[in-house]
Formats: sequence, structure tokens, C-alpha cells
Amino acid sequence: IFAINYDITRLMLAESTLHSLVATSGEAEEIERIPKSVNELLDDLIERSVTLTGKPVAMMTKDDKIKAIGFLAESGAFLITKSSEKVSKYFGISKFTLYNYIDAAKAGGHVAEDERE
Repeated sequence: IFAINYDITRLMLAESTLHSLVATSGEAEEIERIPKSVNELLDDLIERSVTLTGKPVAMMTKDDKIKAIGFLAESGAFLITKSSEKVSKYFGISKFTLYNYIDAAKAGGHVAEDERE
């Protein structure tokens, strides 16, 4: 068996950037899918938050994560039971950091330097 492992994260970021430059405003709007469960709704909100930053999670800075998590907080994602655990795991941060990022998003996006991811 012959296999090649290659991280395509940067290629996906480049594709997203190029797509935003060449996309026309006349493109057909994507039909919004209606979630069938609360878990699907949370997954959709997480995907939207990542799309909002324009970067995959692996490439996000602290400010990007604050922006994405702020979007989730504004969208009511944390009203869903056990959503904080799922969001923390998805973004690779602790629950403590998640709550600090939520507070930072509400305060305008600034978080103290001594807080670690």
C-alpha cells in the first residue's frame, strides 16, 4: 500500500480567498437547509461561525476564535444543552477559555494576555 499524507489546510484557505475574489454577486443563493434536530442546528451554527472568519480552525488566531465564538453566543448556540462541551472540543480550547472568549466577545474582542488556550 502506498499513501501520501499532505495537510491541505493552507490550500483550502487559498481556495476560499480566491473564490471570494472571483465570485460574482449574481451567483445563485444557496438554499438554506432546515435542521431536523438541535444537534444539526448546533453543527450548522458552528459551520457558519467558521465561515464567518474565513479560516479553518487550525489556522485561527485567538481573535478569530473570539469572533467565531461571539457569533455563536449571539446566535443562541449556548442555550442548547451540552453545547459548550462540543464547541470547546471543536475549537480545541478549554471550557474556561470558552467562557473567557464569550466575555471578550461581549466586551469588544479583547482578552487578557495571561489567559491560555
